[in-house]
Amino acid sequence: MATPLGVILCGTGEIAATHVEALRASGAFALRGIAGHDPERTRSAAARWSTTPIHDLDDALRSDAVDAVVVASATDTHLDQLRRAVVAGKHALVEKPFALDVEAATALAQDVKARGLVLAGVFQRRFLPIAEDLRAAFASGALGRAIGASAALVWKRHAKYFEASPWRGDVRRAGGGVFMMQGIHTIDLMRFVLGEIDRIDGKTARIRALAEVEDTAAVDVRFRCGAVASLFATTAAHQRVPQRIAFHFEAATVELVGDVVALDTRREPPRGLARWLEQRRARRAATLRDELFVRVAADFAHAIRTRSPPRCDAFDALASVAAVQSLYGLRS
Repeated sequence: MATPLGVILCGTGEIAATHVEALRASGAFALRGIAGHDPERTRSAAARWSTTPIHDLDDALRSDAVDAVVVASATDTHLDQLRRAVVAGKHALVEKPFALDVEAATALAQDVKARGLVLAGVFQRRFLPIAEDLRAAFASGALGRAIGASAALVWKRHAKYFEASPWRGDVRRAGGGVFMMQGIHTIDLMRFVLGEIDRIDGKTARIRALAEVEDTAAVDVRFRCGAVASLFATTAAHQRVPQRIAFHFEAATVELVGDVVALDTRREPPRGLARWLEQRRARRAATLRDELFVRVAADFAHAIRTRSPPRCDAFDALASVAAVQSLYGLRS
């Protein structure tokens, strides 16, 4: 068995906890420490996760026992922490949104690519088996032309969500609200299956106005393949309901509601999707959220060891950020 890769985690919040569990569950990493901006929270998180609190990130990055960094901190700190990791010659896995300054982050990624370091983005829904199958089946031509997609993300966020981490409600620090922080996952999944986006239009609103950022967005998307899509996203609803996304092709419609997949075809299932009908017409994807993060960690480790591209590299992650930012640039 390969020696675990040494990793430092930047961040002490909820998503950082998810990454700690995923890194350890993957069996590919040894956690060397936790770095955070608040000394007390850093010490508390380190104690909770049985690791070392890091108060000087640059010093910790000099260690030969550290191979990689996972950046799971406030969005506006991503690029700085990424740069410091790269200067130290470390690989990096970065939470969404990868960086708000897409131009600067792209230039950094170009430099890193030439140096052989791995920069990966976190879009865990790419690791859903149905997403992998759909992407392959569409690319092979088995599904015919793509018609479009529709999605709804209906959540409820309380004031304490923003009180716990004030940066989430600051548009300059977070980069946006529900569309940037939650809807970006749906946009990225659409891109993963259907290909690059040609244009995004839509509107945003602050319905409950718990913070400066928007809590509702209605978006129309046109893809280069000719397909069109719509996304309604809100964190202002009275309760959270299962997330829904449907992909429509000439030969099939595939809908994902929560963790249940439904496949509807007029003929025999297209090759590559038949396994979803082996037991019944609607079946569980058998993939919990935490399992997806384990797959992200394992993919990152594999990319480092084999010097192969990760499932979502920096350029791909930044393309999803740029797509979301295009809506903010267009909104009235």
